[in-house]
Amino acid sequence: MPSGLKDVVAIAAAPTYVLALKRDGTVTSWGANSNFVSAGWTSVVAVAAGPSHQLALRQDATVIQSGAGAPPPPEGLTAVAAIACGSQHSLALNQDGTVIAWGQTSVPAGLSNVVAIAAAVNNSLALKSDGTVVAWGSDFLLLQVPQALDSVMAISISETHALALRTDGTVIRWGRNLTSGQDQTAPPYIKDVIAIAAGPTESLAARAPLRFAKFEVVDHPTMHFRTFTGRDYTVEFSTDLGSASWTPLPGGRVTGTGQLATVLDDTQTTGGYRFYRFWEER
Repeated sequence: MPSGLKDVVAIAAAPTYVLALKRDGTVTSWGANSNFVSAGWTSVVAVAAGPSHQLALRQDATVIQSGAGAPPPPEGLTAVAAIACGSQHSLALNQDGTVIAWGQTSVPAGLSNVVAIAAAVNNSLALKSDGTVVAWGSDFLLLQVPQALDSVMAISISETHALALRTDGTVIRWGRNLTSGQDQTAPPYIKDVIAIAAGPTESLAARAPLRFAKFEVVDHPTMHFRTFTGRDYTVEFSTDLGSASWTPLPGGRVTGTGQLATVLDDTQTTGGYRFYRFWEER
């Protein structure tokens, strides 16, 4: 990793190199054959890395490509929201929910209302706004999306398996295992997950039982936080952090739905301070 690298907001990794997107919209790379980032890679908001080619999504919703192994992006990509790289193909998610592909793949007919995409080697995934997943490509086992899979909020795919993160914080896995057999299992202890990543022989999950989304003060303090389906949460307040004394907020008990929860403190009076915490009941 380059010495002094900081202000990184996103990364993308391929088998032999890494891309790091910095806060100023520039991209740093390191590893084998990583000298492809040119002066034109500015105002970047997202990056994707394939084995031999790279994509960058710019602030103006256009796409830059470098490297080899895939044909250049088609003309007219001017409203792109997300990008993904396979080995010899690339994907672009348009702002209208449609998907554009180039290289050795084609998008399933009628695919629409897509909110996220993922690609690896010769396979691709699309997450639709209704929480379902569509798969296409050449690896039969990666096409076997588990039946009744729904309520998905994030997807990831590698050359061996795919992952889906559901709104209840659980992870669904499908594809092949280390002996190349079919595998649709995930460890039962994986829960409270907020992010996932699939690698060639491993899966990663970031866990966070409590998740803050937004805090605002208008007439009364209002808390917004993401919940997991079926979990119970309690919001408490304290006027003195040093006292370790917390009081349940009236109306502050929430049952999770997988969406943002909103809790209003309408008991707060003018003047003074209140501190708030959110915790999941076990």
